[in-house]
Amino acid sequence: MTFALGASTSALAQELVALSGDQDAAIHSVVSSRLREPESAQFRDVIAATDPSLEGMIWVCGMVAGRNGFGGISDFAPFMGSLVTENSGQEQFVLISLAGQQPDEQERVLNTCLARMPRR
Repeated sequence: MTFALGASTSALAQELVALSGDQDAAIHSVVSSRLREPESAQFRDVIAATDPSLEGMIWVCGMVAGRNGFGGISDFAPFMGSLVTENSGQEQFVLISLAGQQPDEQERVLNTCLARMPRR
């Protein structure tokens, strides 16, 4: 099953934002750590947007694939999370959901995440 991170049915987030290198690295580190072989992680379609109701929070959606138990690369699966700024000013990525390979689980994660992105 193929999903594209490009459309939304609801616009809770205010605007799309570009991620810095540090933010991107934080996302990759946290998400890849959940894979069987973290060093095999491949990312695509990572998008981020501010949330007007939660100051200092950035919603993040993306797709990730990695090496599976048979040595091949799995199909891309959606993930969602948020970049939050702590009181200390330190920013960290919190992974909310990483879908497995089941189509219904992937659709649920994708739809939940995209509901937080602005319409394009």
